[in-house]
Amino acid sequence: MKKRRIVKWSGIVLAVIVVVTIAVLYILASRVPTAYRPAQLGLEERMLVRDRFWNHILQFNQKAHRPFDWVITERQLNEYLASMEEIEMKVSARARSGRLMERAGIAEPVVAVGDGILTVMLLSTRHDKVFSADLSLTFTEEGRLRIRVEQVRIGALPVPRSLVHDRLQQLKGALTQKSEDLQAAKKNAPPAGTIGGVSPGDLAAVLTRVVAAINEEPIPTDFEVPLARMRVRVKGIDMLPVSYTHLRAHETSLHLVCRLLLEK
Repeated sequence: MKKRRIVKWSGIVLAVIVVVTIAVLYILASRVPTAYRPAQLGLEERMLVRDRFWNHILQFNQKAHRPFDWVITERQLNEYLASMEEIEMKVSARARSGRLMERAGIAEPVVAVGDGILTVMLLSTRHDKVFSADLSLTFTEEGRLRIRVEQVRIGALPVPRSLVHDRLQQLKGALTQKSEDLQAAKKNAPPAGTIGGVSPGDLAAVLTRVVAAINEEPIPTDFEVPLARMRVRVKGIDMLPVSYTHLRAHETSLHLVCRLLLEK
């Protein structure tokens, strides 16, 4: 009789522990990070942001002939993210970013710049949870860029590294396939619109290259500036808890060298 009571109460205690643990995990996963504040813009505001974005790109191209500073605030970055479809429609008949995110079950991307960390946040529309990834960006002695995932969270709940690796590989595969499809379609499609020689496809190619490098070997950071007709190399990236994103550049005998300072 006594043994039965012990077994009974042990089972009850165990069940309570399981229920409490699940409840705590759910609460942690349901928390919205304080830094997750998607820009709420009306159509007219998004159209203005669209024009500011392409003017920003054009300024970069125009300044690439000489040493320069290029500044983007964290607020601007998030306004650009909130206006992606309008930005695409400026030079393209169709906006793909919204449909791609919808298919992936994500929405309202936000970035936050911390001390040495770039945090990317997305809303999962399937689970109604905010996913966050902390990225570190460092340079090797050879001047190559290394991108590492430091931590991934659902709400405030850390995600196991093994699961992060599997999901990241799936994302890389999907982006690579999409990039190849776009390149194949580009051969038979009419020329895409550009501003300052830059098209949405060019920006997508850069994004694909960066994502493919996450947790992989460091990658070179040189790229061509179409309007300036020269190559640019990012020399360093510093993420500092101040008020703006700052790209500084200077020339060498070979090409323009940039130093990108990501700041809050």
